[in-house]
Amino acid sequence: LSAEQSKELAALAKQKGVVNYVGYNNVMNPANAYIKELVSSGKLGKIMRFSGTYDQDGLLDPTLPITWRHINKHSGSGALGDLGSHLLSISQFILGDINNVNALSKIVIPQRPKQEGSSELADVENDDLITILAEYENGAVGTIGASRVATGRKNYLAFEIQGTEGSVYYSLERMNEVNVYFTSDDSADRGFRNVFLGPDHKGYSAFYPASGIAIGYNDMKVLEAHELLSAITAGTPYACDFEFGWKIDRTVDAILKSAAEKQWVEVEKKYEEVM
Repeated sequence: LSAEQSKELAALAKQKGVVNYVGYNNVMNPANAYIKELVSSGKLGKIMRFSGTYDQDGLLDPTLPITWRHINKHSGSGALGDLGSHLLSISQFILGDINNVNALSKIVIPQRPKQEGSSELADVENDDLITILAEYENGAVGTIGASRVATGRKNYLAFEIQGTEGSVYYSLERMNEVNVYFTSDDSADRGFRNVFLGPDHKGYSAFYPASGIAIGYNDMKVLEAHELLSAITAGTPYACDFEFGWKIDRTVDAILKSAAEKQWVEVEKKYEEVM
């Protein structure tokens, strides 16, 4: 429920030398492995900007009763923790650390029925939507958002990364397509190209031998389980350990503080002190 808890768990896991894993399954999406490779290889040039949002409309109906998701002692935060954390996991995986944040949050539906069909109302304690400005350690700037009341959006996790030599756009609602633009293309042919996931992209070949055959959300979960089991049985490296989770939670904590104080907040980086 907090970065402090995550930091404690990360330190304990490292001290005990055990495999430790957090279920940020979008990190295992073959599309994100491909995008990380584009960024790391320098094909996009110097990264200037990350722009993304994770929007759903599942809680748009004000007659839906209150749940644990609306109560801070159970959830930690609202749309930010529930949805935004998954976008932050992709950002962390591909671009690395965020140094500073400035956030604005809003509760759109301040009260909900205590139970289905009840006329008695209970207070909603956390964000229905949030918008964040971010400064990355690598010099890039970010515009990041999340909403659980985004009219018309079902599972809209979408982002664009803009570099000096290229850009990439991706939406989970079109899971098997990555759109890439390179300035090195001939000017007469220049434009975003639609790349279908295929065996050349890490993880995809576990399911199909040819490009353009759609894999699904549950296949990401299979890849996630494989990553964990491989770490346990073969000692293979993996991205989503407790320290990775702490890096996301420390960013979430800074965002919550920024939204409450209405000012820029520096993201805590003092993990080494607990080792």
